[in-house]
This record gives sequence, structure tokens and C-alpha cells, in this order.
Amino acid sequence: MPRNIVCAFLRGLYSSDGSVYIKNKSGTVAIEYSTVNEKLVHDLSFLLSSRLGIIPDISIKQKNIKEINGVKINNCHLQFRLSINSFEQKYKFAKYIGFLQNNKNKTIERMLNNERFGLISKQHHTKRLPRDIVYNSFIESGLRVPSSIRTSRNIYEWSVSREIEKLQLNNTSDAPAILYKLLNSDIALDEIVDIKTIPTSKYVYDFEVSPEGISIENFLGGFGSVLVSNTVFSSIDLDMHVPDMLKDIPAIHLRGHTNGNTYGDYEDETRRLFNAFLDVYLEGDYTGKPFNFPKFEVQLDPNDLKKDRYSDELYKVSELAAKFGTPYYIIKQPYMPDFSCYQSIPGNEKILIIRNGKLINIEIGKYVDSIMKNNKIEKARGIEGEVEISNCNDYAI
Repeated sequence: MPRNIVCAFLRGLYSSDGSVYIKNKSGTVAIEYSTVNEKLVHDLSFLLSSRLGIIPDISIKQKNIKEINGVKINNCHLQFRLSINSFEQKYKFAKYIGFLQNNKNKTIERMLNNERFGLISKQHHTKRLPRDIVYNSFIESGLRVPSSIRTSRNIYEWSVSREIEKLQLNNTSDAPAILYKLLNSDIALDEIVDIKTIPTSKYVYDFEVSPEGISIENFLGGFGSVLVSNTVFSSIDLDMHVPDMLKDIPAIHLRGHTNGNTYGDYEDETRRLFNAFLDVYLEGDYTGKPFNFPKFEVQLDPNDLKKDRYSDELYKVSELAAKFGTPYYIIKQPYMPDFSCYQSIPGNEKILIIRNGKLINIEIGKYVDSIMKNNKIEKARGIEGEVEISNCNDYAI
């Protein structure tokens, strides 16, 4: 449907049942739509976000009606309210939708044309940014974290933009590049305020569509059109003992404290933790089915097998393999680093890598070919035969 038709529909809807008003002494202008129809709220939110880039806040409250025109009734229902709060999104609403009533349009214009009201609206519910990423980006760049970010529970776009402007004016330092990417991103984040367990159907499905040959597994779904994804293909890599690489490193305890011990002092605890995971995987879920995710990966050292170490654990791992067809075995080779992770994917599958500080999206097959072609290749002997090894300084995401 053409966007002008969508905007005309929304204009009529907001003109009849929507509202715009100055909701407090500070002069913040509210644009809202309220209804008891949950499906209408969902569809309206999807329409605003997908066609116009306007992402409304959705609030739900229980409304009790005790009387109408003097007639006592006992009616209780949920009321859904869509609120357009940020300055940029109110501007989009005024430009593309607006109202049929002149007095309502003048209220919006008052906010858009008045510097004080505009500033207030800018600081109210602009795009929310992930606090940990913003905070750490200052730390990693050697910059002092601004107090507005240190003390704020939620970090918004306008506050980060203001701090970047201060850096530029004072010529103290360049802002971390990740902040510019967050500010210019089309992704909007919101806070998770509650997680509930709800009844589900017997089967759960993964979907994939391939428009123009490009596989997509992310979709807008759920109430309010949340970005959702298929089941995460995750894995957990477990060792039966403390890896050699960690044995002499000071162990970190609760709240980041150390007591002089190294991770090598916790061999027994590591072994008990490994057995605890094994017991859970052997039992299966509530219905007795296997835990397919996270994928259970076990590191096996041939030297441990020769010396008959950890025989009890190896027996339980074999029992798990016989019962459920898991886990995955990672057999340590002489040429392998202490930590290794494997994933079989097609050669034309694209991955993200960081090379020389730049983010690159490349097919895994072409990437491996470039490494083997441009770097020094060494020959090594593994259990399965001779292999070729090449090192690189890139990071895979």
C-alpha cells in the first residue's frame, strides 16, 4: 500500500481517537492513542514502525469503570496506550501524519518551533543505547566516563550526543568509533521489565526466508513488533580439568577479589562442575528429552586417554553419547591452541571479522583461502594425518 494512503489512514485514526496535549509544567508534548483493542494496538505499532520509522512506547493499565452517566456498573478491562515521545519521532508524525484538527496541529507546532519545548522533548525517551557498551567504550579509549553516563540508569541518544559534542569542543580526544555507529544505527533498544513463562504449543518452529537468494532468520513478531530470531545455535565447551593456560593465573572471586590462589588450586571444583553438567545432560529436560542446546562440547587430550586419567568422567561422557547422541568431541592435537572452537558452515556463509580495526563481512571460504594464500603455511602432524596451519591476527565475530 502506498505510504500516502497509510498516512491518511493514520491521520483519520489519530484525529478521531488520538490526542495531543501538554502533559506537565515542563511543557512536554504528548502524542497518544488509547484503546481496549489489543490487536489494534499491535497492528498500529507495526504500521508506525515498519512504514514510518516511528517506534511508540506501549503502556498497559487496568481500567476500572464504576459508573457511566450516573448508572453504576462493574466493568474492568485493560487499556492500551501508544505514546510517541522523542522529538525526532514527533517531527516525523507532524510531517507525515498530523491531525485533521487545526488546534491539535498547532500544539505540535508549538513544540517543534519552540526551542525550550523542543529541548525538553529531545531529552525525553530518545533512542536508548546499551549502557554497558557506551560505558566500556569510554574506558577502553582511556577517557573519563562522563557523570551523566556513570550515574544514569538508562542511556539515551541525546545524552551521548551531548558528551561527544563536549569532547569535540574541548579538543580533548576523539569519541570512540562505536558510539558514532550506535548513534547512526536504525536499531532501537528497549528495557525488558518482565519475563513470564506462558503455555506454548507442542511444537516450536524455526523459519527462514530467502528473498533475492539472501537467507533471513530475523523477523518482527510478538506484541509491539519486537525483533525476534530463530533458535540460537549455542554451545558450551567443557574441560575435565583446569586448562594449563589458566593454572598459574590468579583466581578471581566474588566482587572481583583475589586471595592469592590460582585457578590451578581449584582442580577438584573444576572436576565437580564438569560432572554436574554431565549429570544434567544425562537426565535430560522435564520430559526426558535431550538438551540439544547449548551444544555440549568436551575437550579430550590424547595424553589423558593414554594415562587413563578421568576414567569416571570419560565413562559418563560415553554414556551420554550412547543415550542421546551427544556430546561433540574436540580432540586436542599437538598443533592446536589451548582453546579451540569448531563450527561446520558452508563455504559461502558470510561471517564478520575485525581486521586492523575495521569490520569486514566476508564469505568464510574466501576468507580461509586468503589466509592460506597470504600467510606462511606450516605443516603439522595430527591424529588424523598431516594438516596445514596458518596464523592470522583477525577476530571473528
